[in-house]
Amino acid sequence: MRTVALVGFADNTRSFAYHLPANVELWTLNRGWSFAEHFTRIDRLFELHDLPYLSDPNNADTRQSLSDAKQSHWDWLQGPHDYPLYCLDAYREIPGSVSYPLQAVMEDAFRHIWRGNENVRLAASTFDFMLALAIHERVDRVEIYGFEMGTGTEFQYQHATAMLLIGLAGGRGIDVWTPETSGLIPRMKLYGYEGAQMITRQTLEAYKRQADTERDRYKALTNARLGILQHLMHVNTNESLAQKEQMEDVQNDYLEALQAAARWDGVQQVLNLLVAECDMLEVNPEMIKAGMTIQPAFERMGDDGRHT
Repeated sequence: MRTVALVGFADNTRSFAYHLPANVELWTLNRGWSFAEHFTRIDRLFELHDLPYLSDPNNADTRQSLSDAKQSHWDWLQGPHDYPLYCLDAYREIPGSVSYPLQAVMEDAFRHIWRGNENVRLAASTFDFMLALAIHERVDRVEIYGFEMGTGTEFQYQHATAMLLIGLAGGRGIDVWTPETSGLIPRMKLYGYEGAQMITRQTLEAYKRQADTERDRYKALTNARLGILQHLMHVNTNESLAQKEQMEDVQNDYLEALQAAARWDGVQQVLNLLVAECDMLEVNPEMIKAGMTIQPAFERMGDDGRHT
């Protein structure tokens, strides 16, 4: 049985790939070599950036590798290695590089997916190319560590194609496994059997209670920090550097609490309107617009510490 571990950088699951059994191949990417001391082995590394990026001393991988391993990523790429480096091409500047078999892999993975008369080929990240190659090589099991592509992150746009390829792998009879703590494969209810895209009044009421609690908590925190700020403005009269820094810190804390209170107040207003909809009450479109507008987070303060 051939098992391949695809290992990325997300902290919450990467460490699960440390000390894998010796019979599990480990494929990583980019500056993944800088974690080599934690790995039982590295069998392949994928570096699918172009040469201008790789040779740039200010690229993100070089900056981070200098921090983690005290070596430039570009310098490391030009050194000798015991495993292949899959690149866009077999570069003369990177002795261990081999050309990623793009044509063969894409034809194999996506041969049954069409948009009209166009054979669709989708890959939005190095992870996609890694998994597609594992599918092409007919491995038996893929384990995924250190790849999350979470909502609200710069990698969110990569999630759709990752899910497509995970589905393709499963359809080819390849077991795909992720750690329990991973969010890569979302936890979702089974439509129709366990839930649907319909929210009951009871669910909205539960959300509303949570919003009320959070809003009240941050309002109390805002008032407390405002009191501290007003006290400091009253007692700090000589405006020393230390006092100015203390004032700035307290004011920042106050503004953060004010922003959070305003955000939860906006959430509470929207939930009130949704509850009204559930109760078959008429909801004015202007009310919806107003309810979805979150109050300004940073209100101006006068010299006396009061809102203006």
